[in-house]
Amino acid sequence: MKLEYINTNDFELNWRWTQKSHCLIPEEDLIKIKPLSEACSESIYKQTPVISGVSQEIDCKETPILFLTKNLGKETVYVSWSKNIAVQTDTLTLIKYFSDFCYPSSDDVTIWPVNNSWLLQYNHYETITFTKLNNEII
Repeated sequence: MKLEYINTNDFELNWRWTQKSHCLIPEEDLIKIKPLSEACSESIYKQTPVISGVSQEIDCKETPILFLTKNLGKETVYVSWSKNIAVQTDTLTLIKYFSDFCYPSSDDVTIWPVNNSWLLQYNHYETITFTKLNNEII
């Protein structure tokens, strides 16, 4: 599938990374967050992997950076907030700005790599369910 990107300024969640009241991500990091068109987001959403394997639930009252750093390799990922809102980025950017991708009390976010080897689901009540295919979780 060919991905269709849109301009960051046209992305409805761009305020998370471009407004002083939330977070001003430097341009060299912002270009690593690639908003997908609504049609592409919907196509990606329909392809969200269903993974059975070892799962772990993590309480996120504090940002789970250590867990993410240990369990996510350097790879390209999709971040989906709903069937028509998604971006493509890399795990380093995701981890660095995790609290700007996943807002407590409002966001249910699904994240997975392009190779579908794991699935991370952030729940608005501040937990993560992490499922990794055929590997143990650290």
